[in-house]
Amino acid sequence: MASLNSNQQKVYLRTQVKLAQKKAKTAQDRETLISNKIRIALKAGDRPAAEKLALALNEAREDLAFANQQLKTCQNMEAKMGSQLDQVDRKVAQAKAMQPLIKAQDGLASSLNKLSGGADVGGADDMIRKLEEQAALSEAKMEIAMDDAAVHAPIASAELEKKAAELDAEDILRQMELEMGNE
Repeated sequence: MASLNSNQQKVYLRTQVKLAQKKAKTAQDRETLISNKIRIALKAGDRPAAEKLALALNEAREDLAFANQQLKTCQNMEAKMGSQLDQVDRKVAQAKAMQPLIKAQDGLASSLNKLSGGADVGGADDMIRKLEEQAALSEAKMEIAMDDAAVHAPIASAELEKKAAELDAEDILRQMELEMGNE
């Protein structure tokens, strides 16, 4: 089941619940039928037939209890796995929303590498180090925010995109300030 996507897994779990419901209904119907046959046999005065049916009734009741337990297990599994699959879907959506930020950070890192390789000014090294520290700090804050969001509540994609755009703008300003300082 690991190779199935979350919708396929949900369908599989729902199918198992439906099958368990049908088995429980069949077992309930069998138990009711045998009980009715026992009543008919007793009314007709056929105690030996009623005794045989009573043995079958015990077996039918055991089958019913087992079927109901299977149904309960399937329903619990569906509820538990459904919420876990929903949580995975939210995390995947959050990760997709973070892609622009990751690309921006890659671009900033690339720019910093280019600048550090060609800078002869002593102050440029300090500026590059500060920019790298600020970028690492921003990345750490974003990771902590994502961890908190995964625990407490899902973050809307619009908020993530807005935050990513703000971080992109900050990175562009820092890069321009660095370039202006080298001129």
